Amino acid sequence: MASKEILDIGCGVGSLHMILLAEGASRATGVDLSEGMLDQAKKFSAQRQLQGKTSYILGDFVQKADELQQADITLLDKVVCCYENVEALVKKSTSKTRGLYAFSHPRQSFLMRTIFKTQIAISNLFRMSFRPYWHDWTWVRGLVAAQGFQLVYENATIAWQVAVYRRIA
Repeated sequence: MASKEILDIGCGVGSLHMILLAEGASRATGVDLSEGMLDQAKKFSAQRQLQGKTSYILGDFVQKADELQQADITLLDKVVCCYENVEALVKKSTSKTRGLYAFSHPRQSFLMRTIFKTQIAISNLFRMSFRPYWHDWTWVRGLVAAQGFQLVYENATIAWQVAVYRRIA
């Protein structure tokens, strides 16, 4: 893990990249749309004395991607289901990844599909600014592979599927 640089897209309060920093990663950049989440991530980083190893960018990753350096490990935890243009998200994020690419998405089960479709309907009905998206997860995984990555690990909970890919040399 030493000298590995992390790119955490949709980082929230920074939990994942802070764990990797504690395990020896050298640097982490978190990107998030929520200023409040980033403020909390900065506080947590300072509490753990990691502020010299972390940086945070407020905004839409797809719009900010050209400003960012490549990373050894890219994380998208529960992000692809919150982004309408998942193709742009995957293509931009994989282009920033030298090594491992990890993302989670809702399991393709009847239960999760029903829950997400209900949330989408409620969000549309009440014209909420935030809404989830249900994508064809098999297609999204194929898109990651088409960018030069091979699946090396996967696991699941009742609700979420985790997939980790390695860039093919």
